[in-house]
Amino acid sequence: MHTIAAISTPKGNGGIGIVRVSGDNSLNIVNKIFVPYSRKNKSILDMPGYTAKLGKVVFKNETLDEAIVFVFRAPKSYTGEDVVEISCHGGLFVLDRVLDAVLSSGADLAMPGEFTKRAVLNGKMSIIQAESVKDIIEARSKNAARLALLNKDGVLNNRIFKIKKRLTYVLARISVGIDYPDDEDFSNIDYSKIKEELLNISKDMRNLLKTYEVGRIIKDGIDTVIVGKPNAGKSSLMNALILKEKSIITDIPGTTRDIVEETIFCDDLVLNLKDTAGIRNSENIIEKIGIEKSLEKIKEAELVLAVFDSSDKLSCEDKKILDLLKEKENVIGILNKSDLPQKIDIDHLKKVIKNLISISAKKNIGIEELKKIIKKISYNDISDPERGILTTKRQFVSLEKSLNHINNAVDQISANETDDIIMNSLDFSLEELLLLTGEKVSQAVTDEIFSKFCVGK
Repeated sequence: MHTIAAISTPKGNGGIGIVRVSGDNSLNIVNKIFVPYSRKNKSILDMPGYTAKLGKVVFKNETLDEAIVFVFRAPKSYTGEDVVEISCHGGLFVLDRVLDAVLSSGADLAMPGEFTKRAVLNGKMSIIQAESVKDIIEARSKNAARLALLNKDGVLNNRIFKIKKRLTYVLARISVGIDYPDDEDFSNIDYSKIKEELLNISKDMRNLLKTYEVGRIIKDGIDTVIVGKPNAGKSSLMNALILKEKSIITDIPGTTRDIVEETIFCDDLVLNLKDTAGIRNSENIIEKIGIEKSLEKIKEAELVLAVFDSSDKLSCEDKKILDLLKEKENVIGILNKSDLPQKIDIDHLKKVIKNLISISAKKNIGIEELKKIIKKISYNDISDPERGILTTKRQFVSLEKSLNHINNAVDQISANETDDIIMNSLDFSLEELLLLTGEKVSQAVTDEIFSKFCVGK
């Protein structure tokens, strides 16, 4: 493969920046522009792997920067190829000049995710582990970082491998029976035992599929919408949750006319929070647009925080909101203004909303208790990340397809279909597992996966 290079550290001024070079010619290319300070072993070509050397980067007789060069020899490197990392000062101008020198000396500019893609192609990691690299970079919470690291270490990969191994054994047993029809030890295929094993495999697959929702929540967070009539205290709640004034608060109804968004953490649970326009009948064109957006967000939301003014009786607007929430699962009814005498009909609310809590957003009363309820109803069972959790839609879809083919095979066994038909379904199931791990994956799929990576990773 051609030798590639890119800046691996974020764009911007910093103390240190790294230009990464990978490929068969990486040592020769960097050797052209790097002059070690040490008088001994001036060339980096003789450096063993996992060693470093201090010197300067020189191009066209001009010193570009002082740098430390790190050498990683194939196959014991991130990509499985010879890798050289030039660690210099982290200014944008300096890094760009050093990269230009490397490119001018024979390297090609790396595409997004190309270093990790090469690691996959060279057998250093699976596609699942490669996806977890991106998850580590983008992790927004402790749980997300922990889950990504576990998958990077192969926890999910190992769980899928065990399923694949069991399925392969079943396929081999049927195949031997077909290939040796005259051998009594192999020809009599006990399909009752095969069906039992397939049902066990199917059960394990379903359990793994269930982890996707938890994995997605840990990684991406929960889309949460705050709804209520004007002046119920939605914006006050938003500000109390994020600990700053993000939403404008006034006594004038209809102040919030657009969607105000912010990300918050509830005990390491990420909430993608949206404060919506107060729902009421309005003739104001701008406010009406805001209300329409609110209704859309309610439908899309994974969690709804429905705010009611507990110091007032249920209004027509409140009842309209309750009608909208009848089909929603995860809803928390928030009885705001608990510091004032209560007039709201709680029994009426309980007919629609199971989870109710009294708070005072203005006086910051009950906010921590609210966070605990949010975490509890978002996922009661976080599953055990140590056993492996699905984190991407691609993983979920491949495993679901594999499961469907196994279910087809079970139905075919029950219907006394021929060996070839049953084998065909199981072959399709195994192929989906190979696509899942990346052992058999198309160029289009790999290009799609790595296109979402940053350049330099």
